[in-house]
Amino acid sequence: MHRGGPRRKEQGSGFRSGSSRLSRTPDPRTPDFSPPYYQTARPALPDTGERMTLRLCQLRVLRRLVLVGLLGGFTGCGGYILKGRVVEGVGGNIAFVAPDDPRLAEPGLPDARITVERDPGRLSAYVAASGLTDLDGRFAVALDAFGAGWMDERWRIEATKPGFARASSLQRLDSATRDMRLLIILAPGFSEPREDLLQQLQRFRSSP
Repeated sequence: MHRGGPRRKEQGSGFRSGSSRLSRTPDPRTPDFSPPYYQTARPALPDTGERMTLRLCQLRVLRRLVLVGLLGGFTGCGGYILKGRVVEGVGGNIAFVAPDDPRLAEPGLPDARITVERDPGRLSAYVAASGLTDLDGRFAVALDAFGAGWMDERWRIEATKPGFARASSLQRLDSATRDMRLLIILAPGFSEPREDLLQQLQRFRSSP
């Protein structure tokens, strides 16, 4: 017995007896800091429209990376090497022949200029590659332009040499001609300088 009467249980006590561990009863006035409220809040996901836009951007980037890899594979194959020989003959002619064609064994013309033009007949035409023949008339012109050796298009191949008429021809530079040789026949003579489309247009405008 406690002095002054029996001990009464205190009202509002937050502890319960009968256990070796003291447990605190939850107080509705105390904020609950149990998970997940005390964890760091995650950023809200974008709505459906933003997620679709983000997905499209990712696909475009991936498509560009794949395209760059493909282009790197094509350019890494060494491009296209135009090989052949320039000889003297009657009438100018340019044609692909087999590597064992007997005409390739004829005496060659040195210092002949070989020019490869892309997009001939258009304002966007440009010289993709050029080179000179050696003392035996042989040449090997490397083409590093995109599409050379596999795209289906025609290139203008032109051969010039002082004292000889120009020879020009449109040829496909693809896998079918990669292992062949280009035989160029130049005839003695003279050729006027060839005008491009822009020069022809200017001459047409200036004419009465």
